[in-house]
Amino acid sequence: LRPELSAEERAQAVTALIRFPLFTAGMRPGTVNFKHEIIAEYLAAKYLLRLVRKDPKKAAKLFGNRLDFAESLTCRYVAAHIGSDNAARNGVLEALKLVPPLGRDFANLLQLLLSAHAVEPLFQADSSITEGRDLRGLRFAKMDLRKVSFRNADLAATLFEACNLREAKFEGAQLAETRFVDLPDGGLKKARFGDLERFDSVYAGGRRMSDREAMKQWVARVTGEPKAIKDPCPAASQVRKLFLKYVRPDGTGRRDELPVDALRRGKTFPGAPRPEECVKESIRLGYFEGPDFRHRIKRVPGEPYDEIVDYVRDWRLSSGLRILLDGICPIRNCRHVPF
Repeated sequence: LRPELSAEERAQAVTALIRFPLFTAGMRPGTVNFKHEIIAEYLAAKYLLRLVRKDPKKAAKLFGNRLDFAESLTCRYVAAHIGSDNAARNGVLEALKLVPPLGRDFANLLQLLLSAHAVEPLFQADSSITEGRDLRGLRFAKMDLRKVSFRNADLAATLFEACNLREAKFEGAQLAETRFVDLPDGGLKKARFGDLERFDSVYAGGRRMSDREAMKQWVARVTGEPKAIKDPCPAASQVRKLFLKYVRPDGTGRRDELPVDALRRGKTFPGAPRPEECVKESIRLGYFEGPDFRHRIKRVPGEPYDEIVDYVRDWRLSSGLRILLDGICPIRNCRHVPF
């Protein structure tokens, strides 16, 4: 509203606006919001399309961190227009080569090209451009991804639908709720998954796999190249299972505290120490604290928590966690994490 309006005139204007079916009262006094989010998103998409054509790197930041970006109206609107705009499409392609490795900017620009069906030249020019990138929630559909490298990339909730992934590289990739859907026969032939260092769960063939043994068998079958995959020792797997109650596979926090009984429940690995032994040693070495008067055990913030996150996400053993495992692992001179 124009700044010269009096407070009474402004109040009357706001009251009149929210009587329209397009607006509703805002969170703060004297403001209005769009009543239907689709209108706000459509107008934002129009603005972002202009910015993509002018400065794709800046636009990538403004798209934000939403993991459902591929399904958003913003993405679909912008992608539909750059698909027929050679200059805008080439600008996004060039910007992708300059985006820093951290953050969601790369994923946002890549999803635009994926949704516009204009990404093939990118992989033809550089099959390793996706290495180590945050690719969570991206949707790869009906694409030729032969020999493309996803090494050390975060593929949590990423979809590969009807894609040719022959000889693709997944060593060190975060596989958590990752989906392989309707792949062609031989679609993963000679693909490489390494030792499944950051495997948590995968959907394939109409089923969800969260067991390493089932995943190893599936990898051997679809790649056609059975190989010995190294596994952490039972104690290392049991401790990680315990930490996963506090931290998600991608390293983000799940919760700060849990009842003692909740930590005792769940899967136990053959040959591993009992969960209560893992809890007791984690308390002794300063990773957990408690139980308190409510019989709840808290994770310790700061450096101990950072070590837990690194272990859950990357199986990275700090000196403290190595001491923890040495104290509870029944295997003499065990390496605990062999990869």
